[in-house]
Amino acid sequence: MHFQLWFPGQTRDAAGLLKSKGLGDFVDGAQESVDKLNSESLPGLWVTWSGLSGSDPDNQRVVECDGYSIVFWKDSPCVADELARHSMFGSFNVRLATGEMWLVPVAAQLPSTFKLVGGGWKKTRKPQFDEFWRQSEIWYYRLQKFQLDPQAISVAEGIPVEQLYGEFADFCVFALRQNYRVTAEIVSELGLLDSESVQNVLLYVLDGIFIREVNEEADHLNDTDTAFGKKPEAPSVIQG
Repeated sequence: MHFQLWFPGQTRDAAGLLKSKGLGDFVDGAQESVDKLNSESLPGLWVTWSGLSGSDPDNQRVVECDGYSIVFWKDSPCVADELARHSMFGSFNVRLATGEMWLVPVAAQLPSTFKLVGGGWKKTRKPQFDEFWRQSEIWYYRLQKFQLDPQAISVAEGIPVEQLYGEFADFCVFALRQNYRVTAEIVSELGLLDSESVQNVLLYVLDGIFIREVNEEADHLNDTDTAFGKKPEAPSVIQG
C-alpha cells in the first residue's frame, strides 16, 4: 500500500510543502487532508497518492525526516506499481533485494527532442535529463576504469570505501526516482537495495553508453568542477 507523508502543524498547500522539502517531483497526483498523526499530536497535513489516507497508529509505522514524517502501513509494504509515476522510461526490469522487479532507466536511451540546428534536424537530450546523464557519466567512467570495484575506486579517487558505498546507494536511489516516487529513506525502509541489486541497477543504467558519447562530454564535466568521483550536490529528478 502506498506510503503517506505527514507535515506537522500544516493544514494546506501540499504542493508547496513538497517543493520546500525537495520533493517537487512528488506533486503530481498528491491528495491532502488534515488529521493528527496520533492521539498526542496536533493536527497536521496528510499527503497521499492513494485512496486510503489518514491516521491509524496501530497499523502504521513512522519514519521521521526533516520537517515531515513518512508513514508506512505495517502489514502492507509499498510495491513498485503503487509508487510508479504516470510517465516512465527505461528498458530493463531489475530484481531488487525484495525479489520484486523495478523498471530502471537507461542513460543512453534518455528521451530527446528534435531541433533545427544550422538548417538540419538534431536529436537533443531533454534538459530535465541533463543531471541524470551527468551522474551516469561518472559511473560509466568508474565501470570502464575500475569495473565498479569499490576498493579500486577508493584508492584511485581518494574516497573512503564507506563513503563510496553511500555514493553507490545514492545513485541507485536517484536512478529509481526517475520512474518511482521514492527517496533514500523510502528505499531503505522498504529494503530494496543489497550488494547484488546495487551492482545490477548500475550496470543496467549504464548499458548502451558509448565511449564516444562520454568522451564528447567529458570536457564539460571538468568545466563545471565535477571531476570524476565527486558527487553532484543537487541532483534533479523528472517532474511528474
